[in-house]
Amino acid sequence: MGMLLGSGLAGGKEPAQELLQAEKPQTEVQLEANVEGEVVYPQDKMEMAHPTHSPKIVLEKMAIVVTKNDKEIKKIFVKDTEECSEVLDELKKKGLEKDEKVEVEEIKSPKIKFVNESGKVIKEILLSNPGSDKWAIHIKNAKKPHPRLKEPHLIEEVLTRDAVVSKNKTNAVIIETISEALVPETEEEEKAMDGTDAGFLGTKSFIKYLDAFGNIIWEKQTPQNMVAGSVKISDDGEVIAFLQGYVMGGLAEEEPGEKLLVYNKKGQELFKLPDKREDNYHNLRLENISPSGKYLGVAGSIGYGKGRKDFTLFYNTQTKKFWSTNENYRVVNLMDNGQCRVGYRDAKKGTKWINLKEYLGD
Repeated sequence: MGMLLGSGLAGGKEPAQELLQAEKPQTEVQLEANVEGEVVYPQDKMEMAHPTHSPKIVLEKMAIVVTKNDKEIKKIFVKDTEECSEVLDELKKKGLEKDEKVEVEEIKSPKIKFVNESGKVIKEILLSNPGSDKWAIHIKNAKKPHPRLKEPHLIEEVLTRDAVVSKNKTNAVIIETISEALVPETEEEEKAMDGTDAGFLGTKSFIKYLDAFGNIIWEKQTPQNMVAGSVKISDDGEVIAFLQGYVMGGLAEEEPGEKLLVYNKKGQELFKLPDKREDNYHNLRLENISPSGKYLGVAGSIGYGKGRKDFTLFYNTQTKKFWSTNENYRVVNLMDNGQCRVGYRDAKKGTKWINLKEYLGD
C-alpha cells in the first residue's frame, strides 16, 4: 500500500494561490465516475430463451497460447499469474502433441468481459495496463470550471481502471481512479508549477461491485485524495476487502492515511481498520483471504520511531472477532477451517501453522 502514499498527510502544495477561490480552498471535488471504454452488445432473444451456459465473467490480462507448427490452435485467457500457473500445470499433465508449443503473452489492452447464458459476450470494459502506453483509459485536457478555482481553467483528467474477479466468475470488483491537475496556460504558471505538485487538484477512487451480467450492485467512493487498491474477493464473491491510501493534497482531519475496508455482497460494512487517524496505522498490507471470506489477514505497523510496533491481525467475518499478534507475518495460506500458514519476514525462520479457531472461534 506504500506506493499509494505521499510523504505525509500534510504533503502536496496547493495550486497557485491566485487561481484559487478566496473561500473554502479545501472544498471537496465532486469527481464523476466514468464509463469510457465500456461496450455493451445487443442480445439475441431467441438465444436467451435457450440457455446453454451459466453466465460468467472473464478477466483477460494474460493469455496462454498453444501453437502447432507455428500456427495458433488455442488461446486461453487468464486473470493473473496464479491462474496462469494453474492452467500451465493442467496442460503439462495432459501433455502436448508433437510440434505443439506453449507461450505466455501479456494482453496489451486488458479487458473484463461479461458472458451470458448463450456464451455470448454482452459487455466488455477496458482496463488499464500499468507500465505500458495503455496505463490510462484516458488523459483529457479541457478548459472547465472547478470548485477550487476562481474561474475556468485548462485541467488534465486522468482515468485508470483495474478489476478483480471471484474464482467462481460470478462477481467482479472494478476500481476506477480519477485524478485532476491544472495545465499551465501561461509561462508564469508553467514556471510556478515546474517540478512541483502545485497544480494537483484532487483524486478519488470509485469501487464498483458487479454481477455476472455487468450490473453494478453497489458502489463506494474513497474520501477525497485517497485511492483504493489491493482488492481481494472471496471465491464466491460474498466478501470483498480492499485498502485505501492517501496520495497528496487536503485530507479530512479525522481520516486515517491508510485504511482496511471489508464489505459483504450487499455493500454492508463488515469491518474497518483503523477508526481514526491518531491510531497511527501505516504500511498496511492485505495479506490474504480464505476461500469463503470467513477469515482475512492484514499486516502493518502502529506508531513511529521507538514506539513503532509491527502486527498481523486476523478477522473472522462471521463471529466478528479479531486477533492481533506483534509479529509481522506473510500469510501464505488461509483456510476456512481456521488453519493458517504464516511466514516470517526473515525467510531463514521458515513458516509455521496457526489454528485461528483458538482465537476467533469457529
